[in-house]
Amino acid sequence: MLHLEHALAQASADGHESPSHLPQSTSVEVILNERSGLRDKTGVPQLLEGLFKDRGIEVRVTNNKDPTRLYQQAEAAAKRSEVIVAAGGDGTANTVASAAIAHHRTLGVLPLGTLNHFARDLGIPIELEEAVDTIAAGFTTLVDVGEVNRRIFLNNSTLVYIPASFMNAKSSSGWVTVNGRHSPGPRLLYSAATHSWMLN
Repeated sequence: MLHLEHALAQASADGHESPSHLPQSTSVEVILNERSGLRDKTGVPQLLEGLFKDRGIEVRVTNNKDPTRLYQQAEAAAKRSEVIVAAGGDGTANTVASAAIAHHRTLGVLPLGTLNHFARDLGIPIELEEAVDTIAAGFTTLVDVGEVNRRIFLNNSTLVYIPASFMNAKSSSGWVTVNGRHSPGPRLLYSAATHSWMLN
């Protein structure tokens, strides 16, 4: 699990806490993004409830079917639970982390997305049962996050440059028309990734 720091570069002296076991009194809520990844999520809420219960942890699972409501569900979870768990991919983790930071909660990650870069970068197991074991063990570490235009990001942020000549261009089948000529639309020019995890 992750104690998230809202800073671009935050030095840490304490690093991580020793693994033990998450106290049974700890309130845990999982936000499951049904649309993340390639795996069918049918039955996953019940599976998660069972996996946590087998480890002595009562958990509430919120099944998200509408990505536009993901943050609202994560925020509601953060108001009632000490640990909120993002079950999905990098986008899900990013959104749930924003709510965790806003409410000073601990974030857990169950990597159920397509690429799961954030989980892989931190060494979180990709296998679901092992990832649940990591949360149940109560292992925590401090992780830096970034902010761009008041939006939190975990492991990457993308910058896009749109030339002035495209500002008034009209779309035509995925291409834009500029001065009577068809050209591809604005292209991604720069992608930045942060790798400043505090794993002391």
